[in-house]
Amino acid sequence: MLRVFIALGKQMPKEKVFIDDVQTVAKLLAKYGCTMVQGGAKIGLMGLAVQEFQKYSDDVVMIVPEAYKSDLVGANCKESYIVEGESDRMRITIHTCDMMIVLPGGSGTLAELAYYNETRKSGEHNSRIVVVNSKGFYNKLFKFHKHQIKHGLMKAEDCKFDVIKTAKDLEPILQEVITKKKELQMEEQLKKQKEASEKVEDKSKKPVKSSSKANEIKIKNQKNSSKKKDNKKNEDSLQKKSSANKSVKPKSSSSKKSKSVKNA
Repeated sequence: MLRVFIALGKQMPKEKVFIDDVQTVAKLLAKYGCTMVQGGAKIGLMGLAVQEFQKYSDDVVMIVPEAYKSDLVGANCKESYIVEGESDRMRITIHTCDMMIVLPGGSGTLAELAYYNETRKSGEHNSRIVVVNSKGFYNKLFKFHKHQIKHGLMKAEDCKFDVIKTAKDLEPILQEVITKKKELQMEEQLKKQKEASEKVEDKSKKPVKSSSKANEIKIKNQKNSSKKKDNKKNEDSLQKKSSANKSVKPKSSSSKKSKSVKNA
């Protein structure tokens, strides 16, 4: 099923609406059988998300930078990984997760949003990015994006993420991503089956070709063998003639000699 990374704050917010949205996201991920991937903190919104999710599922993966490895002490998760730094964690995330959900958070959360958006824009991944704009938390960020566009430093299409007002709006997007992944998996399965059947067909054809080639080689060897026999016969015949000629020559010379004696 889906592997979903959630980016959110390590601190506990003052507004209850932020807490409610985090809990709703956790419930939805569990409902659709997703794997929750996060940065490993047991406190703040990050800790709250894991606690809520684990009421329904234990499928939690934590990817923690070396500087924060103490966050894993006592952590209840299915898998955990300690990486060198934040950049390593984000790089692993874009290559292993199907979706990134960004909830309210601090500077680390903003850095993650910027990284995921930029790497999707550059084609390094095609994972869905969704920003949960609880109580308009990111409105000023979006206003700044408009400011950048106004000054020609950014294009509107550079923002590769979806924005939803509350966590409840996440459900249809989750359903869409799950359906798309199933379709891609089906296409991949059919592709593998086709490749496997083609290999079987190739194997069934190969013996015929090799047998034909073997027959050609056999016939060629027979011809060569026949030629060798003929050559051997010719050599033997020539040798016999040669030896016969040698045995005849002495007789002719002796007869000449006897004639010369008579004449004398």
